[in-house]
Amino acid sequence: MAVIPADASAQSVRVVPAWKAIELTPDLPVAKLPPEDNLRDLVKGSDVIAVVPCTCRRSLRRCDAKVDVCVLFNRGAEYAINRGAGRKVSADEAMAIFREGEEAGLVHTWPFALSSRLNEICNCCSDCCIIFDGGLKFGTLGRGLAKSHLRAEVHKGVCDGCQDCVETCFFGAIEMKKDSPGKKLKAEVDPQKCYGCGACVVACSPHVHAIRMKLVEP
Repeated sequence: MAVIPADASAQSVRVVPAWKAIELTPDLPVAKLPPEDNLRDLVKGSDVIAVVPCTCRRSLRRCDAKVDVCVLFNRGAEYAINRGAGRKVSADEAMAIFREGEEAGLVHTWPFALSSRLNEICNCCSDCCIIFDGGLKFGTLGRGLAKSHLRAEVHKGVCDGCQDCVETCFFGAIEMKKDSPGKKLKAEVDPQKCYGCGACVVACSPHVHAIRMKLVEP
């Protein structure tokens, strides 16, 4: 069972890092990841899993991201399946849904305030999600959303300045800055703004794989 961080008491939702971003960081000690940051183990440790439509995206439809991407676990999954509101899926199918969301630039979030046990992981966009839409617009995101224990880090010697990471980051945590002594712009992550979602790592990987994740102290 994943343990909710003690310092997240004022927050009701937390970021879960993209599993593909973890896979793309070979020197990351996966065995040392806090349980709540290990998406693969969270999924495999669940009794029942179901996928349901994203309520936010289905209601607002401000983007063209896939709708059937919210994954329920355990009692929540059983309830949705019994009501006919969700479709039962295997752990591998759930991971495939998460992988598809990661490659589409979506961010995994876990509303942990509802239960001490894993109940749901959403694949959120910044256009429709009630957490990101209001939080980003009014600068209140940190009040309700807890960061993961990972942060993105740019290897500037590899970065080619494509700016895909800047466009992908919901949080405005990445800027393009001149890399002294050269004049070429390189990506730079502000660790204070980074929520550790890993979306930038996934966006960078088809090009040069200049961004990786690092574990920070809980």
